[in-house]
Amino acid sequence: MTTVQDLVEDTKRITYGSMSDQLNFVAVDYVPASGELFLSMDVTPITAGMVLSSGLNVWYVIGVESNLRRVLVHPGYQNSHDAIVLTGAPVMIRPRVTDWVVFQNLNDAIRKMSSRVNGLYQSVVETVTWTPGNWDLYPLAGTNVESIVAVRYREDWWNGEWKRMPDKMWRWEPTLNAIRLIDQRSRTWNDSWGDVNTYSWGNNLEVVYRAPFVQATALTDDVVVDLGLSASMVDIPPLGAAEMLTRTTESRRLQIHTQPDPRRADEVAAGSNASIARELGKQFDRRCDDEYIRLVNVNPWMQSL
Repeated sequence: MTTVQDLVEDTKRITYGSMSDQLNFVAVDYVPASGELFLSMDVTPITAGMVLSSGLNVWYVIGVESNLRRVLVHPGYQNSHDAIVLTGAPVMIRPRVTDWVVFQNLNDAIRKMSSRVNGLYQSVVETVTWTPGNWDLYPLAGTNVESIVAVRYREDWWNGEWKRMPDKMWRWEPTLNAIRLIDQRSRTWNDSWGDVNTYSWGNNLEVVYRAPFVQATALTDDVVVDLGLSASMVDIPPLGAAEMLTRTTESRRLQIHTQPDPRRADEVAAGSNASIARELGKQFDRRCDDEYIRLVNVNPWMQSL
């Protein structure tokens, strides 16, 4: 099982190599909107104006009461979550990058994977109950259908594998989000060997359709089960997220009005981070191409869709 938290850690590893953020730990369950955070270790290193992070929570420090190990915070900083944080959870002090920022970048990368440029998708299977004699529309429950991969049937007398119905036997009605069976005259057809085949639709039709990947809503989301990525695709989102983080680093150092992250002459040369970002972007594109070819091999009739 690969979770979104695993992708967050992979993104940090690709971008920074190793992390050395200072940690503290929650001493009392954090209550959303309470504006106070009790920590178990010395809070002297924490000062007003710092940023603290735990999971998808990001806090802006307003004040510190060292004797109580109490930190007054503004919750939901950077439009982050403001959720309960249980006792013992780690809190990053002035982190190099928050999990919330990486989480946002990962969702952006997953959205790019499903774009028409990259062409990746999840195959969703939905069973539709067929009514004998009904050749009308069969609505689909899924609301994110982009195109139909296949319509399958299983004969009454053999409870075996689903068989693919020829495309001429059905039509996709995108405006109605439904499958229409269009061969009302006969249930027989001649195959490429000249044999006559007869359909017995059975009780159900199985529709396989193409849909975009689902956006993550929590760090505990399963990347395959909840988001719809194939197991072979889980390395791609961290590459896209790392590219965005690296470009941000270069952007901060090129500000005209202010330089919050200045560069000394003997440090990293101008444009180096942008160059690394381009390489990460190329790796992201190559992996998307690899997976697109795999999908074409599995569903060759989907190549032009």
